[in-house]
Amino acid sequence: MTNTLPEIDRCPVILTKYLAPTNTRGTRVKATSGGGKSVVIAWDYALNIDENHAAAAAALAAELWNYSPEQIVLRGGCHDGCDGFAWTLSRTT
Repeated sequence: MTNTLPEIDRCPVILTKYLAPTNTRGTRVKATSGGGKSVVIAWDYALNIDENHAAAAAALAAELWNYSPEQIVLRGGCHDGCDGFAWTLSRTT
């Protein structure tokens, strides 16, 4: 039997958090790595909640590790009262 799963590089967990709109900024999602680096992206109303959080995690992975969207494998779950997600990030090689 052959292994059909791709090889995967492991990376730190990424936390994403919903940021409510203010008087000067729209709704956003912030993604933060274990090392404290972060990105904030605007909420995309064409996406659902999970997809917006995943997009923020993917944006951070692209910025920190130069991962392309095709390489990223995200697995997430609710945290912080479901205002955010904890993502484990893998990269297919």
